[in-house]
Amino acid sequence: MPKIKDTPGNYVNPSDQQWFNDVSRILRYATSSVVVLNNAATTYTVPDDVGFVRFTGTNAASIAFTLPPASADIDGLELKFSSVAAVATLTWASTGATFSGAPAAFVANTPFALTYNHPTLSWERSQ
Repeated sequence: MPKIKDTPGNYVNPSDQQWFNDVSRILRYATSSVVVLNNAATTYTVPDDVGFVRFTGTNAASIAFTLPPASADIDGLELKFSSVAAVATLTWASTGATFSGAPAAFVANTPFALTYNHPTLSWERSQ
């Protein structure tokens, strides 16, 4: 079986189980989404197989998010968020991780993304 070039100068064997697991995880997060009714949520735990969370409905006063815990397995994971209505207060939690640049409020129809950086154990705003 031929090898696949994944980065400059680095070839991987497509039969390598770790490579397959990494690609499968990336595809699962990149293609999965969930829609949540804003006025029904005051707390929200992002499922471990979702890459995009879209809130609909009228605005909530606040939403407390819990993101996946710090782990080398999710290094580089990007979670995207959007809301059709404003939410005045957002709070963020993730076991073992900190947040850098996470928004304090939802601006209506203004998506943003947070990416997990394992070397710094932080979720960082990436969009």
